[in-house]
Parts: sequence; structure tokens; C-alpha cells
Amino acid sequence: MIILYKKKYWMIILVFLIYNINYSQFQKNNTPDVEFLEGRIYIQINEISYYNPIKNGRRRVEQKQTSITSGFYGRISTHRVQLYQSKPTERLKCESYTSCPVFNGSSKFVLQRDPNTLKITESKEYPLQVSTKYLAQDFKWVKDQEKFVVTASTQASGINTLEGLNIEIKPFNPADNAEGVTLAPLVPSYVLWITGGRDWTLADEPKQDGTNLLWDDFKEQLMPVDEPLSLGIPYEINTPEIPERDGENVYQQLLWKDVKGFDAFLLNPYKAYSMSTMGSRYYKDDYSETKVSITITISLGPVIELAPLENIDDFDLAPLEPLGEEIPLAPLDPVGIAPLDPVVPEGTLELTPIKK
Repeated sequence: MIILYKKKYWMIILVFLIYNINYSQFQKNNTPDVEFLEGRIYIQINEISYYNPIKNGRRRVEQKQTSITSGFYGRISTHRVQLYQSKPTERLKCESYTSCPVFNGSSKFVLQRDPNTLKITESKEYPLQVSTKYLAQDFKWVKDQEKFVVTASTQASGINTLEGLNIEIKPFNPADNAEGVTLAPLVPSYVLWITGGRDWTLADEPKQDGTNLLWDDFKEQLMPVDEPLSLGIPYEINTPEIPERDGENVYQQLLWKDVKGFDAFLLNPYKAYSMSTMGSRYYKDDYSETKVSITITISLGPVIELAPLENIDDFDLAPLEPLGEEIPLAPLDPVGIAPLDPVVPEGTLELTPIKK
């Protein structure tokens, strides 16, 4: 009987060990092993500004369009996604000014440094393709009469390798404004924290030849200028630290509301995922009034070879046309335009820190 009992005892232990081994193997096989993702981002910024004082019923006006396209590389924060799923209240601890991303990427992403010198030994880098257009109007003397004319018209497209984009996707909690604390949203969403950065070890400015017409007061007309144009990008594209409403100023954040779908993708990123969102900004002071609209599209997926960027000659912006009567810039709705509906999912060389 004792022998039979011992045999039975060791059989139980053996079965238990086999079960644990199989279960561990099951967990290993079903745990996401994708840590890094590759993607592409497209940004379009449209801006119009009026400048005081009013003269003859008109104000000096400037229009600007900028488009930026780039690949990027980034890391999934799997443990943070799982934490937010198991304890949704943890999302509320991600303040507007803190870095707590579920995904963090860059067009200049540092993979490895030398532990002794801290020099970058491995990185993923993607150039920026930038297109810009600019048009200004003001009063100028033409044949002894003041006329409201186009005073500048520029256009350039090219590759910018000196600057890069930082992309952080994190839980959205609105920043406080001057009036006090802002309530947290009832429905969770993610915010896109997107900034531009530059390798300041390089003194050059990204420039490109293009169309450069400036007003000549002596010839009383636009004349071509033989100077290259800047392809520099904004340092602040979307910053969660800025309150959505502060006096007359409106700053609509770039939000992504498909939290459940994006979390599921990050935990099992074996298919492509796309998101598109837009936001409007309105700024006013004693000297000027400005309206900005931003549209961003991001595609993410497992690390694959990205298709080459489009030919620069084919990558263009809509033409800027001179404005007639002033158009109202102040938003009718103080909170701006709601983000686009979620797209159905198809499924850092280091940058200089940006002062906020």
C-alpha cells in the first residue's frame, strides 16, 4: 500500500509539472512578442493671420500651408496598456504635462548607446518630406495710389534631414486654464503629443530652392529673389500641456477616441492600424488674430520595409489664392471642431529636448 501511495504521489507531481510546463509554453506563445512598430505620419497645417492696425478697412494678411510626411519607428509600452485596461482610473493619473505613453516613437529613434560615452551606436532614421506655401497681402504704393496687393509669394518642397518628429500617444487629461481646474473627460481618449526637434550639432538650416517672389518698392511689383527657402518645421505641433480654452484663445487637442481598438492593436499588432484626426486653434492679442487647422494621419504596423516617399514633384499643396474681404477667424463654437470619427482599423540619433 505504501509503495502504491508513493507511486500515486509521484504521478500527481509529474502531471502537475507537465501541466505547468505546457501552461508556461502556452503563455509564452500567446504573449505579444512585438515590441517595436514602424509607421508613417502625414501632417498638414493651414494658417491664416490678420495683423493690426486696420488701414482703409483692411488688415495685412498672411496665409501659410505646411505639409510634412515621414516614416517613424517606436516602442509599445505593453505593461502600461495592460495597466490601463485592468485599472481604468490609472489613466487619470497621466497628467497633461507628464510622459506616460502607450506608444512612443520618432523619425530619429535611438535604439542603443555606448554605455561609457553615451554616444548613439544604433538608431532608426527617416527623412522628412516637407512642402510649404506662403502668401502675404498688404497696402503698397502703385502709381501714386495705395493698393492692397500681394507682397510675397513663396513655395518650396524638399527633403529635411536636419529635423525630426517625436510622437507620443498617451491618455488625454485636459490641462488647467487660468480659470482653474478642468474636469476630466467622461469618455477616455488618447491624445497625440507631437513635437518637432533638431540635431543642434548641425548648424545648417534646412533650405531648398523654390519660387520666391517679394514685393519691390522701386519697381512696384513682385520680383523673383534668388534665395533658398526654409523647410523648417514647427517645434510645437500638438502639446497636451496647453489648455483647450484660455480667454478668447482656443486650442483643440488632437484626440483619438478608439481607445479599445487601439489598445487591442498594441497588444496584438499583427495587422496595420490607421488613425486620422484634426483640430483647430484660434489666437488673438492686441496685434494679430490667427486661425490654425491641423490634420494628422498615422499608419502603424509591424516592422516592414516602407514604400518610398512620393516623388517631390507630385507632392504638392492646394494653391493659395489672394483674399478679398476679410473672413471671420473666431470660432463659432468655443471648443472648436470635434475630431474625425475613428478609422476602422485594418487591423530618437536623438533630438534636442524642446522647451515647453
